[in-house]
Amino acid sequence: MTSKVINFDEIAAEEKELRDSTPPEKKQRAVKFLLENFSEKDIQKFKEVYEKGKDSKFGWFSSYHFWGGMHIRNLLRNGGFGEEYFGYNIDVIYVELLEMVIGVRDGEEEGSTK
Repeated sequence: MTSKVINFDEIAAEEKELRDSTPPEKKQRAVKFLLENFSEKDIQKFKEVYEKGKDSKFGWFSSYHFWGGMHIRNLLRNGGFGEEYFGYNIDVIYVELLEMVIGVRDGEEEGSTK
């Protein structure tokens, strides 16, 4: 029995396609919800984490995926912005939404960081 080797480039390309296919208005509604539920202190902390890790090859939020990321994903789900809303696992998009919240991505397209 042979097992398939995981190809992270393929996974990243598939996830990018999902994010790119999501209408900007849909993303904006979720971002508005997050902004209504985060304090200024939360947003400032996210900005600090971004600045410290933005050059990481694993992604600036990767070390927070389980702790802070779980909180954000559950907040989105509880607010109606989960898998049913997006049509795919929100692990794929929550960091992009967070980047829109902190102002380093405009949300129009995948590569559109400020």
